[in-house]
Amino acid sequence: MFKLGQKVSYQKIIRKIVTEYPEINDLDENDLAEVEKDKNINLTKERLGFIVGKRNIAHKAIYTFHDRYEDDNMTGRVVHDSTEKRKVYKVAYDMAHTNYVLEEDLMRVE
Repeated sequence: MFKLGQKVSYQKIIRKIVTEYPEINDLDENDLAEVEKDKNINLTKERLGFIVGKRNIAHKAIYTFHDRYEDDNMTGRVVHDSTEKRKVYKVAYDMAHTNYVLEEDLMRVE
């Protein structure tokens, strides 16, 4: 567990990515589709920073395809079922930039 203001080093970060709905043509009735909402990135060199907060960020979104709804005549609907989240630390590495880092990727700096 890390505290606010604690100095840390890290070499891996989590980056949010822009995602789209799954393609309807690729799904059958009641198919589940998982969509990644972030990705892991390895930095080329170690970075030093300070803990400025904790966040729960979206990791995966899960969608279900429904071919037909009884309550209306619409067909081909993608419905958001749930979102898997994961806990990350927000780390400031200079006065204007921050990164999201998993706890297991952080190292204490004395």
